[in-house]
Amino acid sequence: MANQPVLSTALIEKLGFARNLLTLTATVEVRAHPDLLDDMAVLRVEEFDEPIYCDRDYLRRNQIRFGSQTAAGSQLLAWARPERRRRSDDPANPEIELVTVLDMFRLGHPPDFKRFQRFVDGLTLRDTQAREYLARKAEEFPLLVVDEEGVASALRCLSRIVDTAEVDLGLGGRGTARPSHQHLGKQYAEALSAARKSPLLVPLLVRLEPAERFNAFRLLCYAEDPESGTAGMIDFVRALAGATGYPALVERSETIDSAEALRALLEGLNAWLLSPRRPGAG
Repeated sequence: MANQPVLSTALIEKLGFARNLLTLTATVEVRAHPDLLDDMAVLRVEEFDEPIYCDRDYLRRNQIRFGSQTAAGSQLLAWARPERRRRSDDPANPEIELVTVLDMFRLGHPPDFKRFQRFVDGLTLRDTQAREYLARKAEEFPLLVVDEEGVASALRCLSRIVDTAEVDLGLGGRGTARPSHQHLGKQYAEALSAARKSPLLVPLLVRLEPAERFNAFRLLCYAEDPESGTAGMIDFVRALAGATGYPALVERSETIDSAEALRALLEGLNAWLLSPRRPGAG
């Protein structure tokens, strides 16, 4: 076991997933949720004010057991999302909103490294398919984004394209060079700027899962609008800030009078989009 590869903070940072490192503030407990009554692991972390829940079935399926090594101060690599559930799926019961784990990997555990390799393989496959879709459909984007179904298709594509300037999909040397978001923003400027201008796009984008909406947002920001120039991107980020409903972002978007002000807004949007927040939630 000692010679088998494991996830470490150094490797995670090298691959570009440091944003998904969570630091526990208490020992992980597995107990019944007070409202849903389902058994769940409760993760309390420095990065979020509210707890993150992980279904017991996920733990069993992936043979994850929490011991002393997952006490306060331990780190996990995790992707989370907000979710609404009802107890027993009975419509008569009120919906409960909670943050749940999509995928989670422990540091220092060889089996979790193997699962992480499969996770990266999945990201790589979706990234490849999305890039192929963009190449085929780029000329159709101005017409594609005039209705909600078309915008949803465009976003499904854009949300799966990983920025290779930040994330390394070549785990274990298996990857090949892929253009970054910045490169794609120039190559498909007309298609992406057309999508960005659609009034239907922003409301759908903020409801995507965190990693997906972050990918789509970053790629769309790099689109070089041949008509509006930088103003097109500023209009987009201002509309997105308003759609979050997050007061600090809305306030920042009201006055973008310098490169520093724009940079601060972009950093705030990046953080909000990557978090499991929903529109209207601080």
